[in-house]
Amino acid sequence: MHIPVEIYIIIASSVVSFIYYMINGFASVFYSKNREYSIYGPGDVTVVMPVYNEDVQTFRMAVNSIARQKPARFIVVGDSSDEPYRTIATSAGAEFYLNIPRQGKRKALAYAMRMVKTPPCHVCGQRHHCPPMGGPL
Repeated sequence: MHIPVEIYIIIASSVVSFIYYMINGFASVFYSKNREYSIYGPGDVTVVMPVYNEDVQTFRMAVNSIARQKPARFIVVGDSSDEPYRTIATSAGAEFYLNIPRQGKRKALAYAMRMVKTPPCHVCGQRHHCPPMGGPL
């Protein structure tokens, strides 16, 4: 019985493809664990956080979490919200700026972004998950 050449080609290409995907998959699993995702660390990043009548305990936890990561600069903009946010932010080492009258989150962020001098900037809100800095940007 004669086997057509096409069958040999299909079998050979399948074997080569299988080997290629196995090597590629193996390399990607181990390569990604040792790879640096960013050239920037927490000390190179400016963190900007707007605040407007947030829950005080939640705000305190968010500010303390960011302050522990020691960013290059930590800017909190109170959008018509001053105390106790000012005290909490400054006690954690953040710079606090008051934006009066209330103009909304977009204007508060625009106000803070004029003060950012570092290449990467991490914008964070208390109601959102703030991942640790130094990961993918």
